[in-house]
Amino acid sequence: MDDMKLSFNRLTKLCFTESNKMVIAILFSVISFSVSIVPYYMVYRIVMELTDGNPAMSNIVNYGVITFVSIVIRIAFFAVATSTSHKVAFGVLYKLRIQMGKKLLTLPLGYFSKKDLGATKKTINEDVEKLEAFIAHKVPEIIGAMTLPVITTIFLFFMDWRMALATIAVIPLIFFFYAMALKNNETLLPRYNLLLVKMNSAIIEYANGMQVIKAFGLTGVTYKKLSEACNDYGKFAVDMSNASVKYFNAVEILIVSGVATIFPAGLILYLYGNLSMGMFILFLLVGLGYSQPLMKLMGFMSLFYQTVEGEKEINALLNEESLIEAKTSQTLDNYRVCFKNVIFSYEERKVLDKVSFVADQNEITALIGPSGAGKTTIARLIPRFWDVDFGEIEIGGVNIKKIPSEDLMDMVSFVFQDVFLFNMSIRDNIAFGKDNATESEIIEAAKAAMCHDFITKLPNGYDTFAGQGGTKLSGGEKQRIALARAILKDAPIIIFDEATSATDPENEDKIQEAVSKLIKGKTVIVIAHNLSTIVEASQILLVSDGQISSRGTHLALLNDSAMYKKMWDAHISSNKLSTIGGEKSV
Repeated sequence: MDDMKLSFNRLTKLCFTESNKMVIAILFSVISFSVSIVPYYMVYRIVMELTDGNPAMSNIVNYGVITFVSIVIRIAFFAVATSTSHKVAFGVLYKLRIQMGKKLLTLPLGYFSKKDLGATKKTINEDVEKLEAFIAHKVPEIIGAMTLPVITTIFLFFMDWRMALATIAVIPLIFFFYAMALKNNETLLPRYNLLLVKMNSAIIEYANGMQVIKAFGLTGVTYKKLSEACNDYGKFAVDMSNASVKYFNAVEILIVSGVATIFPAGLILYLYGNLSMGMFILFLLVGLGYSQPLMKLMGFMSLFYQTVEGEKEINALLNEESLIEAKTSQTLDNYRVCFKNVIFSYEERKVLDKVSFVADQNEITALIGPSGAGKTTIARLIPRFWDVDFGEIEIGGVNIKKIPSEDLMDMVSFVFQDVFLFNMSIRDNIAFGKDNATESEIIEAAKAAMCHDFITKLPNGYDTFAGQGGTKLSGGEKQRIALARAILKDAPIIIFDEATSATDPENEDKIQEAVSKLIKGKTVIVIAHNLSTIVEASQILLVSDGQISSRGTHLALLNDSAMYKKMWDAHISSNKLSTIGGEKSV
Protein backbone atom coordinates (compact mmCIF):
# COMPACT_ATOMS: atom_id res chain seq x y z
CA MET A 1 0.00 0.00 0.00
CA ASP A 2 2.90 2.35 0.75
CA ASP A 3 4.32 1.60 -2.71
CA MET A 4 0.95 2.41 -4.23
CA LYS A 5 0.83 5.73 -2.37
CA LEU A 6 4.37 6.65 -3.44
CA SER A 7 3.61 5.71 -7.04
CA PHE A 8 0.40 7.76 -6.94
CA ASN A 9 2.35 10.77 -5.66
CA ARG A 10 4.89 10.38 -8.47
CA LEU A 11 2.10 10.05 -11.02
CA THR A 12 0.51 13.23 -9.72
CA LYS A 13 3.85 15.01 -9.96
CA LEU A 14 4.24 13.80 -13.55
CA CYS A 15 0.76 15.03 -14.44
CA PHE A 16 1.66 18.46 -13.15
CA THR A 17 5.03 18.62 -14.92
CA GLU A 18 3.49 21.47 -16.86
CA SER A 19 1.20 22.68 -14.10
CA ASN A 20 -0.44 25.57 -15.96
CA LYS A 21 -1.55 23.35 -18.82
CA MET A 22 -2.81 20.61 -16.54
CA VAL A 23 -4.77 23.10 -14.41
CA ILE A 24 -6.42 24.36 -17.61
CA ALA A 25 -7.22 20.79 -18.66
CA ILE A 26 -8.77 19.97 -15.28
CA LEU A 27 -10.70 23.25 -15.06
CA PHE A 28 -12.17 22.89 -18.55
CA SER A 29 -13.02 19.26 -17.88
CA VAL A 30 -14.85 20.19 -14.65
CA ILE A 31 -16.82 22.89 -16.48
CA SER A 32 -17.60 20.51 -19.35
CA PHE A 33 -19.01 17.81 -17.12
CA SER A 34 -20.77 20.28 -14.84
CA VAL A 35 -22.63 21.80 -17.79
CA SER A 36 -23.81 18.33 -18.87
CA ILE A 37 -26.47 18.42 -16.13
CA VAL A 38 -28.15 21.42 -17.82
CA PRO A 39 -29.92 19.49 -20.65
CA TYR A 40 -31.58 17.18 -18.11
CA TYR A 41 -32.91 20.13 -16.17
CA MET A 42 -34.11 21.81 -19.37
CA VAL A 43 -36.02 18.66 -20.33
CA TYR A 44 -37.67 18.81 -16.92
CA ARG A 45 -38.63 22.45 -17.49
CA ILE A 46 -40.02 21.68 -20.94
CA VAL A 47 -42.12 18.80 -19.57
CA MET A 48 -43.40 21.05 -16.78
CA GLU A 49 -44.23 23.74 -19.34
CA LEU A 50 -46.08 21.28 -21.57
CA THR A 51 -48.10 19.83 -18.70
CA ASP A 52 -49.11 23.31 -17.64
CA GLY A 53 -52.56 24.36 -18.67
CA ASN A 54 -51.27 27.25 -20.80
CA PRO A 55 -47.74 26.40 -22.14
CA ALA A 56 -45.68 29.34 -23.41
CA MET A 57 -43.88 28.46 -26.66
CA SER A 58 -41.31 31.18 -26.06
CA ASN A 59 -40.25 29.46 -22.84
CA ILE A 60 -40.00 26.10 -24.61
CA VAL A 61 -37.86 27.65 -27.35
CA ASN A 62 -35.63 29.30 -24.76
CA TYR A 63 -35.18 26.00 -22.95
CA GLY A 64 -34.28 24.35 -26.25
CA VAL A 65 -31.73 27.06 -27.04
CA ILE A 66 -30.18 26.73 -23.57
CA THR A 67 -29.97 22.96 -24.07
CA PHE A 68 -28.22 23.39 -27.42
CA VAL A 69 -25.78 25.99 -26.05
CA SER A 70 -24.94 23.82 -23.03
CA ILE A 71 -24.19 20.84 -25.31
CA VAL A 72 -21.92 23.01 -27.49
CA ILE A 73 -20.13 24.35 -24.39
CA ARG A 74 -19.72 20.83 -23.04
CA ILE A 75 -18.17 19.56 -26.30
CA ALA A 76 -15.98 22.65 -26.80
CA PHE A 77 -14.66 22.71 -23.23
CA PHE A 78 -13.96 18.97 -23.22
CA ALA A 79 -12.13 19.31 -26.54
CA VAL A 80 -9.91 22.00 -25.02
CA ALA A 81 -9.37 19.84 -21.91
CA THR A 82 -8.31 16.75 -23.87
CA SER A 83 -6.22 18.76 -26.32
CA THR A 84 -4.35 20.38 -23.43
CA SER A 85 -3.92 17.10 -21.55
CA HIS A 86 -2.51 15.53 -24.73
CA LYS A 87 0.11 18.27 -24.91
CA VAL A 88 1.03 17.59 -21.29
CA ALA A 89 1.13 13.83 -21.94
CA PHE A 90 3.34 14.08 -25.00
CA GLY A 91 5.64 16.43 -23.09
CA VAL A 92 5.88 13.91 -20.25
CA LEU A 93 6.41 11.03 -22.70
CA TYR A 94 9.21 12.93 -24.45
CA LYS A 95 10.94 13.94 -21.21
CA LEU A 96 10.69 10.45 -19.72
CA ARG A 97 12.16 8.76 -22.79
CA ILE A 98 14.96 11.32 -22.97
CA GLN A 99 15.62 10.81 -19.24
CA MET A 100 15.65 7.03 -19.63
CA GLY A 101 17.87 7.24 -22.70
CA LYS A 102 20.35 9.41 -20.83
CA LYS A 103 20.07 7.16 -17.78
CA LEU A 104 20.96 4.07 -19.82
CA LEU A 105 24.11 5.85 -20.99
CA THR A 106 25.20 6.39 -17.39
CA LEU A 107 24.63 2.81 -16.25
CA PRO A 108 27.47 0.30 -16.07
CA LEU A 109 27.40 -2.41 -18.70
CA GLY A 110 26.77 -4.87 -15.88
CA TYR A 111 23.22 -3.52 -15.68
CA PHE A 112 22.47 -4.80 -19.17
CA SER A 113 24.04 -8.18 -18.49
CA LYS A 114 21.72 -8.81 -15.55
CA LYS A 115 18.62 -7.01 -16.85
CA ASP A 116 16.36 -8.78 -19.32
CA LEU A 117 16.19 -6.93 -22.65
CA GLY A 118 12.46 -7.62 -22.84
CA ALA A 119 11.96 -5.91 -19.46
CA THR A 120 13.90 -2.83 -20.58
CA LYS A 121 11.94 -2.69 -23.82
CA LYS A 122 8.65 -2.98 -21.92
CA THR A 123 9.64 -0.17 -19.55
CA ILE A 124 10.72 2.24 -22.29
CA ASN A 125 7.88 1.39 -24.67
CA GLU A 126 4.71 -0.11 -23.16
CA ASP A 127 4.96 1.41 -19.68
CA VAL A 128 5.63 4.91 -21.03
CA GLU A 129 2.79 4.54 -23.55
CA LYS A 130 0.41 3.63 -20.71
CA LEU A 131 1.48 6.77 -18.87
CA GLU A 132 0.79 8.83 -21.98
CA ALA A 133 -2.67 7.27 -22.38
CA PHE A 134 -3.38 7.80 -18.69
CA ILE A 135 -2.46 11.50 -18.69
CA ALA A 136 -3.87 12.35 -22.13
CA HIS A 137 -7.20 10.54 -21.88
CA LYS A 138 -7.95 9.39 -18.39
CA VAL A 139 -7.09 12.45 -16.32
CA PRO A 140 -9.72 14.72 -17.99
CA GLU A 141 -12.24 11.87 -18.09
CA ILE A 142 -11.75 10.85 -14.48
CA ILE A 143 -11.96 14.45 -13.28
CA GLY A 144 -15.28 14.65 -15.08
CA ALA A 145 -16.37 11.21 -13.90
CA MET A 146 -15.75 12.31 -10.30
CA THR A 147 -17.22 15.80 -10.75
CA LEU A 148 -20.45 14.85 -12.49
CA PRO A 149 -21.77 12.33 -9.92
CA VAL A 150 -21.05 14.78 -7.09
CA ILE A 151 -22.78 17.70 -8.83
CA THR A 152 -25.61 15.45 -10.00
CA THR A 153 -26.17 14.07 -6.49
CA ILE A 154 -26.28 17.57 -5.00
CA PHE A 155 -28.67 18.65 -7.75
CA LEU A 156 -30.93 15.63 -7.20
CA PHE A 157 -31.15 16.18 -3.45
CA PHE A 158 -32.02 19.79 -4.15
CA MET A 159 -34.85 18.65 -6.46
CA ASP A 160 -36.26 15.78 -4.32
CA TRP A 161 -34.38 14.07 -1.51
CA ARG A 162 -36.55 10.94 -1.60
CA MET A 163 -35.88 10.27 -5.31
CA ALA A 164 -32.23 11.18 -4.79
CA LEU A 165 -31.91 8.41 -2.20
CA ALA A 166 -33.54 5.97 -4.63
CA THR A 167 -31.07 7.02 -7.34
CA ILE A 168 -27.91 6.44 -5.26
CA ALA A 169 -29.20 3.37 -3.40
CA VAL A 170 -27.09 0.93 -5.44
CA ILE A 171 -23.81 2.88 -5.20
CA PRO A 172 -22.55 1.21 -1.97
CA LEU A 173 -23.05 -2.20 -3.63
CA ILE A 174 -21.23 -1.01 -6.75
CA PHE A 175 -18.16 0.02 -4.75
CA PHE A 176 -18.23 -3.19 -2.72
CA PHE A 177 -18.13 -5.46 -5.78
CA TYR A 178 -15.60 -3.22 -7.48
CA ALA A 179 -13.29 -3.38 -4.46
CA MET A 180 -13.49 -7.19 -4.64
CA ALA A 181 -12.51 -7.09 -8.34
CA LEU A 182 -9.58 -4.77 -7.73
CA LYS A 183 -8.37 -6.88 -4.81
CA ASN A 184 -7.84 -9.78 -7.24
CA ASN A 185 -6.14 -7.52 -9.80
CA GLU A 186 -3.76 -6.07 -7.23
CA THR A 187 -2.41 -9.50 -6.29
CA LEU A 188 -2.32 -10.90 -9.84
CA LEU A 189 -0.91 -7.88 -11.70
CA PRO A 190 2.79 -8.43 -10.76
CA ARG A 191 2.61 -11.97 -12.17
CA TYR A 192 0.87 -10.61 -15.27
CA ASN A 193 3.70 -8.11 -15.86
CA LEU A 194 6.33 -10.81 -15.31
CA LEU A 195 4.78 -13.02 -18.00
CA LEU A 196 4.50 -10.01 -20.32
CA VAL A 197 8.25 -9.39 -19.92
CA LYS A 198 8.95 -13.08 -20.55
CA MET A 199 6.89 -13.00 -23.75
CA ASN A 200 8.64 -9.81 -24.94
CA SER A 201 12.03 -11.40 -24.30
CA ALA A 202 11.07 -14.55 -26.19
CA ILE A 203 9.90 -12.50 -29.18
CA ILE A 204 13.14 -10.44 -29.25
CA GLU A 205 15.30 -13.56 -28.88
CA TYR A 206 13.36 -15.38 -31.60
CA ALA A 207 13.67 -12.48 -34.06
CA ASN A 208 17.34 -11.70 -33.31
CA GLY A 209 18.42 -15.34 -33.39
CA MET A 210 16.66 -16.31 -36.60
CA GLN A 211 19.92 -16.91 -38.51
CA VAL A 212 21.22 -19.30 -35.86
CA ILE A 213 17.82 -20.96 -35.53
CA LYS A 214 17.68 -21.63 -39.28
CA ALA A 215 21.32 -22.70 -39.52
CA PHE A 216 20.98 -25.32 -36.79
CA GLY A 217 17.49 -26.46 -37.75
CA LEU A 218 16.04 -25.50 -34.39
CA THR A 219 12.89 -23.80 -35.65
CA GLY A 220 10.67 -26.28 -33.84
CA VAL A 221 12.46 -25.99 -30.49
CA THR A 222 12.74 -22.19 -30.51
CA TYR A 223 9.21 -21.68 -31.81
CA LYS A 224 7.99 -23.93 -29.01
CA LYS A 225 9.75 -21.68 -26.50
CA LEU A 226 8.13 -18.60 -28.04
CA SER A 227 4.77 -20.33 -28.27
CA GLU A 228 4.93 -21.41 -24.62
CA ALA A 229 5.77 -17.87 -23.50
CA CYS A 230 2.83 -16.48 -25.49
CA ASN A 231 0.50 -19.22 -24.25
CA ASP A 232 1.55 -18.71 -20.62
CA TYR A 233 0.85 -14.99 -20.95
CA GLY A 234 -2.47 -15.54 -22.72
CA LYS A 235 -3.62 -18.23 -20.27
CA PHE A 236 -2.77 -16.10 -17.24
CA ALA A 237 -4.48 -13.07 -18.78
CA VAL A 238 -7.63 -15.17 -19.21
CA ASP A 239 -7.33 -16.59 -15.67
CA MET A 240 -6.80 -13.09 -14.31
CA SER A 241 -9.87 -11.90 -16.16
CA ASN A 242 -11.94 -14.86 -14.95
CA ALA A 243 -10.92 -14.18 -11.35
CA SER A 244 -12.52 -10.73 -11.52
CA VAL A 245 -15.17 -11.06 -14.19
CA LYS A 246 -18.01 -12.02 -11.84
CA TYR A 247 -17.38 -8.91 -9.74
CA PHE A 248 -17.07 -6.66 -12.79
CA ASN A 249 -20.30 -8.13 -14.19
CA ALA A 250 -22.05 -7.37 -10.92
CA VAL A 251 -20.73 -3.81 -11.05
CA GLU A 252 -21.93 -3.27 -14.62
CA ILE A 253 -25.35 -4.73 -13.88
CA LEU A 254 -25.77 -2.52 -10.82
CA ILE A 255 -24.62 0.60 -12.69
CA VAL A 256 -27.08 0.19 -15.56
CA SER A 257 -29.89 -1.00 -13.30
CA GLY A 258 -30.16 2.21 -11.28
CA VAL A 259 -33.51 2.83 -12.95
CA ALA A 260 -34.75 -0.34 -11.24
CA THR A 261 -34.80 1.55 -7.94
CA ILE A 262 -35.82 4.92 -9.39
CA PHE A 263 -38.85 3.69 -11.33
CA PRO A 264 -40.76 1.91 -8.52
CA ALA A 265 -39.99 4.68 -6.02
CA GLY A 266 -41.07 7.37 -8.48
CA LEU A 267 -44.17 5.47 -9.55
CA ILE A 268 -45.39 5.04 -5.97
CA LEU A 269 -44.78 8.72 -5.18
CA TYR A 270 -46.50 9.79 -8.42
CA LEU A 271 -49.55 7.59 -7.88
CA TYR A 272 -49.98 8.97 -4.38
CA GLY A 273 -49.70 12.50 -5.72
CA ASN A 274 -46.40 13.26 -4.00
CA LEU A 275 -44.37 13.63 -7.22
CA SER A 276 -45.03 15.50 -10.46
CA MET A 277 -44.75 13.79 -13.85
CA GLY A 278 -41.96 16.22 -14.83
CA MET A 279 -39.94 15.37 -11.73
CA PHE A 280 -40.54 11.66 -12.34
CA ILE A 281 -39.22 11.95 -15.92
CA LEU A 282 -36.26 14.06 -14.75
CA PHE A 283 -35.08 11.37 -12.34
CA LEU A 284 -35.55 8.64 -14.93
CA LEU A 285 -33.40 10.58 -17.41
CA VAL A 286 -30.73 11.46 -14.83
CA GLY A 287 -30.72 7.87 -13.58
CA LEU A 288 -29.87 6.66 -17.08
CA GLY A 289 -27.15 9.31 -17.45
CA TYR A 290 -25.79 8.56 -13.99
CA SER A 291 -24.32 5.26 -15.21
CA GLN A 292 -21.96 6.80 -17.79
CA PRO A 293 -19.57 8.58 -15.39
CA LEU A 294 -19.67 5.63 -12.99
CA MET A 295 -18.63 3.28 -15.82
CA LYS A 296 -15.76 5.63 -16.66
CA LEU A 297 -14.74 5.70 -13.01
CA MET A 298 -14.69 1.90 -12.83
CA GLY A 299 -12.70 1.61 -16.05
CA PHE A 300 -10.24 4.18 -14.79
CA MET A 301 -9.36 2.16 -11.70
CA SER A 302 -8.36 -0.91 -13.74
CA LEU A 303 -6.07 1.17 -15.94
CA PHE A 304 -4.78 2.99 -12.87
CA TYR A 305 -3.41 -0.24 -11.34
CA GLN A 306 -1.65 -1.14 -14.61
CA THR A 307 -0.28 2.40 -14.91
CA VAL A 308 1.03 2.29 -11.34
CA GLU A 309 2.87 -0.99 -12.02
CA GLY A 310 4.44 0.54 -15.12
CA GLU A 311 5.37 3.72 -13.25
CA LYS A 312 7.17 1.62 -10.65
CA GLU A 313 9.33 0.07 -13.39
CA ILE A 314 10.06 3.50 -14.90
CA ASN A 315 10.98 4.88 -11.48
CA ALA A 316 13.19 1.84 -10.77
CA LEU A 317 15.09 2.39 -14.02
CA LEU A 318 15.54 6.11 -13.40
CA ASN A 319 16.85 5.36 -9.90
CA GLU A 320 19.33 2.66 -10.92
CA GLU A 321 22.77 3.42 -9.53
CA SER A 322 24.83 5.24 -12.16
CA LEU A 323 28.57 5.37 -12.40
CA ILE A 324 29.86 8.24 -10.26
CA GLU A 325 30.62 10.97 -12.75
CA ALA A 326 33.64 13.29 -12.60
CA LYS A 327 32.74 16.95 -13.02
CA THR A 328 36.03 18.47 -14.19
CA SER A 329 37.94 17.68 -17.37
CA GLN A 330 41.54 16.58 -16.94
CA THR A 331 44.60 17.62 -18.95
CA LEU A 332 46.65 14.53 -19.77
CA ASP A 333 50.34 14.59 -20.74
CA ASN A 334 50.10 11.16 -22.38
CA TYR A 335 47.74 8.23 -22.93
CA ARG A 336 49.62 5.55 -21.06
CA VAL A 337 47.21 2.96 -19.59
CA CYS A 338 48.12 1.57 -16.17
CA PHE A 339 46.33 -1.16 -14.17
CA LYS A 340 47.24 -1.21 -10.46
CA ASN A 341 46.18 -4.32 -8.50
CA VAL A 342 42.76 -4.34 -10.12
CA ILE A 343 40.16 -6.70 -8.64
CA PHE A 344 36.79 -7.02 -10.37
CA SER A 345 33.77 -9.30 -9.98
CA TYR A 346 30.56 -9.88 -11.85
CA GLU A 347 28.21 -9.88 -8.85
CA GLU A 348 29.56 -12.81 -6.78
CA ARG A 349 31.99 -14.25 -9.37
CA LYS A 350 35.53 -12.85 -9.25
CA VAL A 351 36.86 -12.30 -12.78
CA LEU A 352 40.08 -10.32 -12.22
CA ASP A 353 42.39 -10.76 -9.25
CA LYS A 354 45.16 -8.18 -8.63
CA VAL A 355 45.84 -7.41 -12.28
CA SER A 356 48.71 -4.96 -12.85
CA PHE A 357 50.35 -3.89 -16.10
CA VAL A 358 51.32 -0.83 -18.12
CA ALA A 359 50.38 -0.25 -21.77
CA ASP A 360 52.60 2.51 -23.10
CA GLN A 361 51.78 5.00 -25.82
CA ASN A 362 53.14 4.16 -29.29
CA GLU A 363 53.27 0.49 -28.32
CA ILE A 364 51.09 -2.56 -28.84
CA THR A 365 50.00 -4.54 -25.78
CA ALA A 366 48.44 -7.89 -26.60
CA LEU A 367 46.13 -9.86 -24.29
CA ILE A 368 45.99 -13.59 -24.88
CA GLY A 369 44.70 -16.55 -22.94
CA PRO A 370 41.91 -19.12 -22.82
CA SER A 371 38.27 -18.18 -23.21
CA GLY A 372 36.80 -16.69 -20.03
CA ALA A 373 40.21 -15.78 -18.61
CA GLY A 374 39.25 -12.07 -18.35
CA LYS A 375 40.81 -10.52 -21.49
CA THR A 376 37.68 -8.74 -22.71
CA THR A 377 36.87 -7.62 -19.15
CA ILE A 378 40.28 -5.94 -18.89
CA ALA A 379 39.65 -4.10 -22.16
CA ARG A 380 36.17 -2.96 -21.19
CA LEU A 381 37.23 -1.67 -17.80
CA ILE A 382 39.41 0.96 -19.50
CA PRO A 383 36.46 3.12 -20.70
CA ARG A 384 34.58 2.35 -17.43
CA PHE A 385 31.99 -0.03 -18.77
CA TRP A 386 32.14 -1.12 -15.13
CA ASP A 387 33.93 0.23 -12.06
CA VAL A 388 36.59 -1.91 -10.42
CA ASP A 389 36.03 -3.37 -6.96
CA PHE A 390 39.57 -2.58 -5.77
CA GLY A 391 42.68 -1.07 -7.28
CA GLU A 392 43.01 1.68 -9.89
CA ILE A 393 43.09 2.18 -13.62
CA GLU A 394 44.95 5.26 -14.82
CA ILE A 395 45.32 7.02 -18.15
CA GLY A 396 48.21 9.46 -18.32
CA GLY A 397 48.66 9.10 -14.55
CA VAL A 398 45.03 10.12 -13.81
CA ASN A 399 42.51 7.72 -12.29
CA ILE A 400 39.79 7.16 -14.90
CA LYS A 401 37.16 7.81 -12.20
CA LYS A 402 38.36 11.43 -12.21
CA ILE A 403 37.85 11.74 -15.99
CA PRO A 404 34.31 12.64 -17.19
CA SER A 405 32.76 9.72 -19.07
CA GLU A 406 32.29 11.76 -22.23
CA ASP A 407 35.98 12.70 -22.25
CA LEU A 408 36.95 9.12 -21.50
CA MET A 409 34.87 7.75 -24.36
CA ASP A 410 36.46 10.29 -26.70
CA MET A 411 39.87 8.86 -25.78
CA VAL A 412 39.02 5.26 -26.67
CA SER A 413 38.12 3.52 -29.94
CA PHE A 414 36.79 -0.04 -29.78
CA VAL A 415 36.79 -2.51 -32.66
CA PHE A 416 34.86 -5.49 -31.32
CA GLN A 417 34.90 -9.00 -32.67
CA ASP A 418 31.10 -8.98 -32.56
CA VAL A 419 30.42 -5.86 -34.58
CA PHE A 420 27.13 -4.04 -34.15
CA LEU A 421 25.89 -1.82 -36.97
CA PHE A 422 22.82 0.38 -36.69
CA ASN A 423 19.94 0.07 -39.14
CA MET A 424 20.98 3.22 -40.95
CA SER A 425 23.06 3.97 -44.02
CA ILE A 426 26.64 2.73 -44.19
CA ARG A 427 27.73 6.37 -44.42
CA ASP A 428 26.02 7.13 -41.10
CA ASN A 429 27.44 3.97 -39.51
CA ILE A 430 30.98 5.09 -40.37
CA ALA A 431 30.27 8.72 -39.44
CA PHE A 432 29.21 7.45 -35.99
CA GLY A 433 32.89 7.71 -35.13
CA LYS A 434 33.05 11.48 -35.54
CA ASP A 435 30.58 14.35 -35.23
CA ASN A 436 30.16 16.46 -38.36
CA ALA A 437 32.42 14.19 -40.43
CA THR A 438 32.72 15.35 -44.04
CA GLU A 439 32.02 13.12 -47.02
CA SER A 440 35.71 13.06 -47.96
CA GLU A 441 36.70 12.06 -44.39
CA ILE A 442 34.20 9.19 -44.45
CA ILE A 443 35.46 7.93 -47.81
CA GLU A 444 39.11 8.20 -46.77
CA ALA A 445 38.37 6.20 -43.62
CA ALA A 446 36.54 3.58 -45.71
CA LYS A 447 39.47 3.33 -48.12
CA ALA A 448 41.91 2.95 -45.24
CA ALA A 449 39.78 0.11 -43.84
CA MET A 450 39.61 -1.54 -47.28
CA CYS A 451 35.82 -1.32 -47.49
CA HIS A 452 35.36 1.49 -50.04
CA ASP A 453 35.37 -0.88 -53.02
CA PHE A 454 32.65 -3.21 -51.77
CA ILE A 455 30.53 -0.27 -50.51
CA THR A 456 30.50 1.36 -53.96
CA LYS A 457 29.28 -1.92 -55.46
CA LEU A 458 26.23 -2.04 -53.18
CA PRO A 459 22.84 -1.04 -54.70
CA ASN A 460 22.86 2.44 -53.14
CA GLY A 461 26.54 2.76 -52.34
CA TYR A 462 27.16 4.60 -49.09
CA ASP A 463 23.41 5.22 -48.79
CA THR A 464 22.70 1.47 -48.52
CA PHE A 465 21.10 0.56 -45.19
CA ALA A 466 23.11 -1.97 -43.18
CA GLY A 467 19.99 -3.73 -41.86
CA GLN A 468 19.09 -4.43 -38.25
CA GLY A 469 22.43 -5.17 -36.56
CA GLY A 470 24.15 -5.22 -39.96
CA THR A 471 22.32 -8.32 -41.18
CA LYS A 472 22.64 -7.29 -44.84
CA LEU A 473 26.45 -7.52 -44.69
CA SER A 474 28.92 -10.35 -44.18
CA GLY A 475 30.99 -10.64 -41.02
CA GLY A 476 34.12 -9.40 -42.76
CA GLU A 477 32.29 -6.45 -44.30
CA LYS A 478 30.88 -5.43 -40.91
CA GLN A 479 34.34 -5.61 -39.31
CA ARG A 480 35.84 -3.41 -41.99
CA ILE A 481 33.08 -0.82 -41.53
CA ALA A 482 33.72 -0.91 -37.78
CA LEU A 483 37.41 -0.40 -38.49
CA ALA A 484 36.56 2.58 -40.73
CA ARG A 485 34.53 3.99 -37.86
CA ALA A 486 37.54 3.67 -35.53
CA ILE A 487 39.89 5.19 -38.11
CA LEU A 488 37.54 8.16 -38.49
CA LYS A 489 37.31 8.64 -34.72
CA ASP A 490 41.12 8.77 -34.48
CA ALA A 491 41.16 8.25 -30.70
CA PRO A 492 44.51 8.12 -28.84
CA ILE A 493 43.69 4.70 -27.28
CA ILE A 494 42.59 1.84 -29.53
CA ILE A 495 41.31 -1.53 -28.37
CA PHE A 496 41.01 -4.36 -30.90
CA ASP A 497 39.08 -7.51 -30.11
CA GLU A 498 40.39 -9.70 -32.95
CA ALA A 499 39.61 -7.04 -35.55
CA THR A 500 40.24 -9.28 -38.56
CA SER A 501 38.71 -12.54 -37.32
CA ALA A 502 35.89 -12.50 -39.88
CA THR A 503 37.95 -11.09 -42.76
CA ASP A 504 38.77 -13.12 -45.84
CA PRO A 505 42.50 -13.97 -46.28
CA GLU A 506 42.66 -11.88 -49.47
CA ASN A 507 42.07 -8.62 -47.59
CA GLU A 508 43.57 -9.50 -44.21
CA ASP A 509 47.07 -8.29 -45.13
CA LYS A 510 45.64 -5.01 -46.46
CA ILE A 511 43.63 -4.46 -43.28
CA GLN A 512 46.66 -5.25 -41.14
CA GLU A 513 48.51 -2.60 -43.13
CA ALA A 514 45.66 -0.12 -42.49
CA VAL A 515 45.71 -1.00 -38.82
CA SER A 516 49.48 -0.40 -38.73
CA LYS A 517 48.93 3.14 -40.02
CA LEU A 518 46.05 3.71 -37.61
CA ILE A 519 48.01 2.81 -34.48
CA LYS A 520 51.02 5.08 -34.98
CA GLY A 521 51.53 7.26 -31.91
CA LYS A 522 48.65 5.63 -30.04
CA THR A 523 48.21 3.30 -27.09
CA VAL A 524 47.05 0.01 -28.61
CA ILE A 525 45.58 -2.95 -26.75
CA VAL A 526 44.82 -6.07 -28.77
CA ILE A 527 42.79 -9.06 -27.61
CA ALA A 528 44.29 -11.78 -29.76
CA HIS A 529 43.09 -15.21 -30.75
CA ASN A 530 45.26 -15.53 -33.84
CA LEU A 531 48.75 -15.45 -32.30
CA SER A 532 50.38 -14.70 -35.64
CA THR A 533 48.90 -11.19 -35.56
CA ILE A 534 50.69 -10.20 -32.33
CA VAL A 535 54.22 -11.60 -32.72
CA GLU A 536 55.50 -8.02 -33.22
CA ALA A 537 53.67 -6.68 -30.13
CA SER A 538 55.74 -4.66 -27.67
CA GLN A 539 54.47 -6.86 -24.85
CA ILE A 540 52.19 -9.87 -24.63
CA LEU A 541 50.18 -10.46 -21.46
CA LEU A 542 49.10 -14.04 -20.87
CA VAL A 543 45.84 -13.92 -18.90
CA SER A 544 44.85 -17.02 -16.98
CA ASP A 545 42.15 -17.37 -14.30
CA GLY A 546 41.83 -13.60 -13.96
CA GLN A 547 45.54 -12.96 -13.44
CA ILE A 548 48.54 -12.04 -15.57
CA SER A 549 50.44 -15.31 -15.40
CA SER A 550 53.21 -14.31 -17.85
CA ARG A 551 54.36 -11.24 -19.76
CA GLY A 552 57.00 -10.38 -22.32
CA THR A 553 57.68 -10.33 -26.04
CA HIS A 554 56.86 -13.24 -28.34
CA LEU A 555 60.39 -14.62 -28.29
CA ALA A 556 60.78 -14.15 -24.55
CA LEU A 557 57.54 -15.98 -23.81
CA LEU A 558 58.50 -18.86 -26.12
CA ASN A 559 61.53 -19.38 -23.91
CA ASP A 560 60.07 -18.55 -20.50
CA SER A 561 56.40 -19.67 -20.57
CA ALA A 562 55.44 -23.29 -21.07
CA MET A 563 51.81 -22.29 -21.42
CA TYR A 564 52.56 -19.76 -24.17
CA LYS A 565 54.81 -22.28 -25.95
CA LYS A 566 51.98 -24.80 -25.87
CA MET A 567 49.51 -22.24 -27.23
CA TRP A 568 51.93 -21.25 -30.00
CA ASP A 569 52.53 -24.87 -31.02
CA ALA A 570 48.77 -25.49 -31.08
CA HIS A 571 48.32 -22.36 -33.20
CA ILE A 572 50.97 -23.46 -35.71
CA SER A 573 49.44 -26.92 -35.92
CA SER A 574 45.96 -25.54 -36.53
CA ASN A 575 47.28 -23.46 -39.41
CA LYS A 576 48.37 -26.53 -41.35
CA LEU A 577 46.11 -28.53 -43.60
CA SER A 578 46.79 -32.19 -44.28
CA THR A 579 46.62 -32.89 -48.00
CA ILE A 580 47.43 -35.79 -50.23
CA GLY A 581 51.16 -35.49 -50.85
CA GLY A 582 52.05 -33.67 -47.64
CA GLU A 583 51.25 -30.63 -45.49
CA LYS A 584 50.55 -27.19 -46.81
CA SER A 585 50.55 -24.03 -44.73
CA VAL A 586 47.30 -22.06 -45.02
